[in-house]
Formats: sequence, structure tokens, C-alpha cells
Amino acid sequence: MSGDSSKRSNLIDVTYQQLHTILSGHLEGVTQDHVSDILKHRVDHLRSLATPFGKPTDASKKRIDTGSVTLRDGVVLKVEDADKAYVFAVSKHFGIDEVEALVLLRSFLYNEGLPSDTGSNSSTSLIDELLDAITPFYYSEKLFVLRCLIPLFRATAVPDNPLYEISNDWVQKIVPDANSFAKTLIEEYKRKLQLDLPIELETQPKKAANWVKQNAREQLVMLEVLFWTMWDSATCDGYLVEQVYNAAYGTNLGSAQKNGALLMDEEGRQLGQDCAALWILLTIEVLELERVAEPGGIEISDNPRDQDIYWASPDSLQRIHHLVTTNQHSQFACSYLAWAFVLSRLAQIASELKEIPKQYSKFFENLISPADRSYQKDSQPVHSLMAHTCLQPDVGLFNLLLTLLTNSPFFVTAVAWRTGSTVTDPNAVAYRSVLKGLVIALMELVPVELVPDFEGLVDVWIALFGRSESKSVSAICRQFWQSDWSMGISRRAIFDVARSRFPILPRPLLRLLRAMTAVGFLDTDPLSTADHGTEGEQLDEDRELCARHVFYHFQRLPTFTQVVPASSCTGAHALYEKIPERYTSSSTVTPLTYTNLHPIKLPGGSLLPARSQGKLLNAEGGNLVVISWTHEHSGWKVILEILTDYVNRRRLFAGSSYHDISFGRKREQHTALGLKEIGVEMDEAGDEDIAVDALDLVRSVIQDNPVLAEAMLDALEAGDCVVSHTTTESSSPDLVQLTTTILEEALSRSDPQQKNHPRTSLITSTMSVLTALLALPKYSNRVWLYIRSTASLFGSEKNVGITSAVLAAERLTGHYTMTLALLHLVQQLLNEACSSVLNVLQHTPKLQQVKEEVLMRAARFGFVHSEIWIEHVGWKYAQVGDRFEIDWSSGGKFLHRGAEKCIALPSRCAICQID
Repeated sequence: MSGDSSKRSNLIDVTYQQLHTILSGHLEGVTQDHVSDILKHRVDHLRSLATPFGKPTDASKKRIDTGSVTLRDGVVLKVEDADKAYVFAVSKHFGIDEVEALVLLRSFLYNEGLPSDTGSNSSTSLIDELLDAITPFYYSEKLFVLRCLIPLFRATAVPDNPLYEISNDWVQKIVPDANSFAKTLIEEYKRKLQLDLPIELETQPKKAANWVKQNAREQLVMLEVLFWTMWDSATCDGYLVEQVYNAAYGTNLGSAQKNGALLMDEEGRQLGQDCAALWILLTIEVLELERVAEPGGIEISDNPRDQDIYWASPDSLQRIHHLVTTNQHSQFACSYLAWAFVLSRLAQIASELKEIPKQYSKFFENLISPADRSYQKDSQPVHSLMAHTCLQPDVGLFNLLLTLLTNSPFFVTAVAWRTGSTVTDPNAVAYRSVLKGLVIALMELVPVELVPDFEGLVDVWIALFGRSESKSVSAICRQFWQSDWSMGISRRAIFDVARSRFPILPRPLLRLLRAMTAVGFLDTDPLSTADHGTEGEQLDEDRELCARHVFYHFQRLPTFTQVVPASSCTGAHALYEKIPERYTSSSTVTPLTYTNLHPIKLPGGSLLPARSQGKLLNAEGGNLVVISWTHEHSGWKVILEILTDYVNRRRLFAGSSYHDISFGRKREQHTALGLKEIGVEMDEAGDEDIAVDALDLVRSVIQDNPVLAEAMLDALEAGDCVVSHTTTESSSPDLVQLTTTILEEALSRSDPQQKNHPRTSLITSTMSVLTALLALPKYSNRVWLYIRSTASLFGSEKNVGITSAVLAAERLTGHYTMTLALLHLVQQLLNEACSSVLNVLQHTPKLQQVKEEVLMRAARFGFVHSEIWIEHVGWKYAQVGDRFEIDWSSGGKFLHRGAEKCIALPSRCAICQID
């Protein structure tokens, strides 16, 4: 093939790292035709897993010796005699083809170049210096050859991807048989685990350690490629699933490294942990749990329609079952649970057959334990025994899942950044989707009410659905509300159990619902990063749908649970009584039923009519009776009750610092029960964690969603006032008043001069709620008035305010959660003031004066100008991103948006003069 030496070769100009960037969606200035042109001459490299750059050959050496080499794309390279020694040195050092060594050398010199001090050391040769300089480039290219396959595989499953058509075309050319490719990946991975250290490196510890780490990085990337190959390209047939499980168990999740002694430092341990995490995901992924759970997803017959699935091979089922059940170490708990779920479905399908196919008979016989062969009353299926084994505390299933979800680069972007992880795509939705299938399988396998560590399950659920960036969780949150919720009681059982304990134990339901809003983690979450926030962003469809589901679910709770002293069910002044049991011929055990003899006003203000019925939830005969009333009520009103009760308790606890503004007591026509009377266990000074959870749920639902925010506030103001409101005021405190009161009290309680720790979560949550409420014209005026009424937040000309000292405490830790929340609040105040300036000046000029006064205090005498914008450059930062976010929020964005929105009335609006 002839070529023109004056033509540039993209084999040299475009590195594999640059190609990966292009394939990952960074297409600026790159056409799809150009992408295809880059790929068409690299198919062999992308297909060759073991030796992407080939091996030295006599034929390639002769081509270099001729001084003229025609590359695969037809470009002719002239090789000077002086350059040949360097090309051959690169080829020998890395054990690669001589022509590929030439391309690698030219690409290195074109894209990176030699260090500026090359040749200055007389004790080393130029060749040795070149080899030292090019080694990191070679290692990087070797990794990115594999990584280029990942965006190609991912794009084939997303029709909206700009490279969807190109990816489907080229994946077929690069990987014509995905199953064979997956098997080759596994074999090559196992080979790399047992590679011997090159002899020449045995006396060079530093270079030996680099070689071993590079080998471990390549193993990790191979597992990533395997994951994405199995995601949408390869079929999970029996042989391939066996290969995955044999490799995972045989290598002890990748820890059986021949040179593991050189991976004992922090980077080496991280690589080992990442490989183990990916093996856990792979062993779950290949079982296709979502398909297993679907009605009709599994077929057991002599001639199944789908032969390319593992349950179509009884022999594979038997071997996988033996492997899983004979390895019960806790690190395999996830795959053990996943296999238990598969067995449960197989057993269910088999029980519905008139006759088990002969080829499956041996497998199903092995599922029956010896103790179960004879009739026993208490016998349990093998899958039930396996599931209960997983839930034993010493197994640590939930701890393992929680560690993955909160401390692995596959699920936490911040961890990937902090550890410098080699993971190609941290926090991809697919990884989270795989674990979602496992958690859903657990709930279908074991009734949630029988899970011994319900709190652990709640923590795992929240970490899965609610502790990540919105873009990483919104899809699975939407899938749950639209699909899983209606597919059976078991999938939503965690919410039913939490609701059955609400409001006695309010936190589980509040936290679960907040996680399902698709907002992602909050700014107070240690896993969050400075740039994750969604404040002020356009509300996307997924977030809007999930928030709407959460709102309406919490608005119509069908039950209300309370704790009743047994003494209240007997005697002349009894409020409740037990309804006599009715015996029937049915074998179904029905719970005991109680009724109330008089109407009762419950927390939240709803009235429980006389003779309502409730089910007994605990064992009979104790001093306390737990009753779940069949009574529809609004959970949002209960939140208002919780916040009102919290304010009252803080006032009482603070003593003379706070006083009620009214004196007379309200006269209730019905028996009214407060939170304490129904059995909610709270600190006498108020349970701050419950208040934070309540505010976090509110702000997650209404953030950037004015329509739903209006609906929520209407729900809060509907009906009777809450029980905790005991004064003669015409109406109970609204959300704005409560939030502002809680914020002021939290600031006063966080004063560093009194050696108090800042109430970071509470302060941040209240500020965020006020920020969200400013978007509502009906309620924004209240926010302005309440903020103006307190000097604690922004201070005044004569009083600096408590906030100054409280936020200064953040400079000691380098985490600026409260500072950023305050900046967002000030920015929203400015946005609201500017957007409503025409209407306010025309109809309520006094309100305009209030707004100007608040903003002047916030911007001029408060933090935005004098204490943040001027000072922030010299602060300590735990995350560098915080510095840029503070700089933009306190300077550029603040002034830009203010000037942009107020430019219409510069002479009449004092807000425009803020600088």
C-alpha cells in the first residue's frame, strides 16, 4: 500500500486517551465521519487484549531498517538512521512490534515531548532517558486501548447517544462474538494475575512496583470492559456465567495476586478493593435478577425458547450452586443472596409444573437438604435458609453493601477523586442499577418485617437511592415509582413497614421518602461535592415526577400508629377498648383489633372519629399497646407538628430567652394528644435529628419546584391547627415562621464564644427551605419580613450578628456547608427582589424598603462583601471546588445576576446600588 509522506497520520496525532475522550461524548470539533476514520485503522488493536501493540518480529524489523514505513492508514514515515536505535530500544523494552514502537515514539514526541532536561545528565544515555520518559505514556496508552471499548459498549444501549449508530457499527466489527470476547477477557485477566515479575526488574524495586501496579490497573480495566460487555452485548449463557463465577471465587475476588506483596501501599490496596467491588457487581449482573423477577422470566422445559441463558443449562445450574453454597465467606454475601433469589424463582416455577423435565431432576433433588427429605413441620426451602443466613449479623451483608455504596469509586465520585482511582467511569448508573436489583430481590425473598436489622436495610436503601448526584439516582428512583411500586407489595414493603411505625418512629419514613425525591445527596452529606448542587437548575422530568410521587404518597397516609398505655384500655375512664375476637373456620390469624371510645385529635390536627378501628402491632399482655389506626391523614401536617413541638421544647429548654406571644390557652372540644402522648420518644430539649429530617424532606420536594411547593404549603395550612399549638393565636405558626425561628435558635446555640459546636445540618436545612420558599410569590413576603425581624442572620450596622462567628468556625475545618447555603439564600433574595421590583414599587413601596434593608445588611454589612468575597481567598479548603463555588456565588454570580435583573430601574431601585 502506497502512501504520501506529507500526509498526517491520526495513528500518531490521536492518542488512545484522546480517542477515549472523543468516544465519551466530547465531540467538540469532531465529526462522526472523523470518528469512524480514527477507528477503522485500530480495530485489530482494540480487539487484541493480550498484545494490543503486537510482539517484535523480523518482518517489522526489516521495515524499520529500510528507512521507509507505510502505516496501516497508508501514511509513509521516513525513519532516519539515527532514529532506528531509539525505535528498537522502545520495541525491546516493552516487548512490542517494531512498527508499533515507531508509532508510539512519534505519538509521544508529537503529543507530549521529551522533558526539558533530557540529555543534561552525563551519567545516563539518551536511550535510557527516553525509555524512562516514554514509560508512563506507554502505560497510559495500554490502559486506554481497553478503555476505548467502554464508551462504545455503553453507547450501543442508549439510542439517544450521538454515537449510537457508529458504536453499533464498530462494536460489531471489533467484537463480532461478544460471548467469546468475554471469555477471552476472563482468561487474559487470570493470566495477568499470575504474571511473573520481569527478571530485569528484580533488582529495581521502584520500577518493579510500577510494573506490578500497571498490571493491576490493566486487570481492573479488563473487569470494567467485561462488565460493559455483559451489560448489553453478551448473553448470560450457562458456560459464561460459570466462567465468571469460577474466576470470581477462584481468584478470591481478584486478591490472589502473584505479586501482591508489591501492592501493599495505599494505591495498591485501592486497586484491590476496586477489583473486589467490581467482581461483586459482576457476579450479581450475570444472574439477570430483574429478568428473573419478571413474571414468565424463567422457563424450565426440555426445549426452552431461550437457549442462551444460564437456567437453560441444568448442568451449569448445578455447578454454580455447588460453587456458591460451598463458599460462604462474608465477602461473597451479595452473590450468595443473589443466587438464593434465583433458586427461589426456580423452585416456584418448578412447583407449578406438572412434571419436572428429566434433565432438571437431579438439580432440584440437590435443592432438598437431607433434613427435608422426610416430613418435618418446620422444614424450610434451601433458598429461605440461604436468605436468612445472609441476614445474620456476623455475615455483615448490610455493612458490605453500605461500604460499597459510600466508600467505593464505583458509587461515590468524591472517593474516586480523593483516591485518584483508576476506575474509568465512577458512579455510573449501571453499577447502581445492579445493586438495586439485589436489594429488590432481598425484599421479595424475605418479608421486610422479618429482617433483623431494619435500620441497616434503611441505611442501604438511602445510600442506594439518595446518596449520590441527582443524575446518578434519578433514573432508578423513577423506575421504582413507575414500575417497582406497582409490581407487588414486597417491593414497596420497606415503605409500608416504615409507615406502620410512623409517627412513633418518624425518621425511617422521612429519610426514605427524602431519598426517593431524586434530588440526590444533600449538601450536608459527607459524600457530597461542591459542584453537585441542583439549586437554581431547571427541574428535569425525573426529579419532578419523583417529587410528585413523594408528595402525594406522604399527603395520604392510610394509617396512624400510636403507643397506648394498657391502663387506658380498662376502667371507667378508658379511652380505648379491645374488640372481642371473632372465631371463624379460616386458618388465617387475624391481629387483635382496638377501638377508641371518644374522638381524638391526633398530632397533625386530624381527628380520629370515635369507634375507629386499629390493629395491634405488638404482643398482647404488656404495659404498652401499639395500635395502628386505619385513618387517612397528611404526613405534611405531622411534619408541621414536629417542627412546632421542636420550637416549643427549645423555648422551654432555653428558659427566659424565649416567650410565647400569647397567654390564654386554647380549649379543645376533643381529647388532644401530642407527640409525647402517642409515644414518640424525644429529648426534652427537642430532637434535632427529627427536625433536620423533616426540613430535609420539605426542601427536597419543593426545591426548584414552585408548583409542588405551593401544593405543599396549601396542605400544611389546610385543616385544623396542630396539637402543639396551644396558645390563643388565630392560627398556628406556618412553615416560614417555624423555619425562621428554628434558624435563629440554631444560630444562637452555635455561638463559638460559648464553646458550642455549630448545628451545621439544622442551619443548612433551614436556610435551604427559606431559599426554596422565596420562589413562591404568595409566601416570599413572609420570608422577607421574618428575615428582617431578626438580627441574628445578617446583623446590622450596630450589631455584627451571631452568624459571623458561627460561619467563621467553618474556616477551621475547611468545609463550607453553611457558608454556601447562606450565599444561595442571599442570591435567591436578590433574584426575588429584582424580579418583583416593578410590582412592589407600584403597589407596596414599604415592602420594597424592607427588601432593600435586608439586602443591604446581607451584602454590605454581612458576609457577601466584607466577610466572604474579600476574605475567602485566604481560607483553608478541604475541597478546592468550594473555593471556586464561593468565589462565583459571592462575587461574579451575585453581581452579574443582580445587575442583569435590576437594569430596568437603576435610578429607583436601591438594590441596584449593591456592590
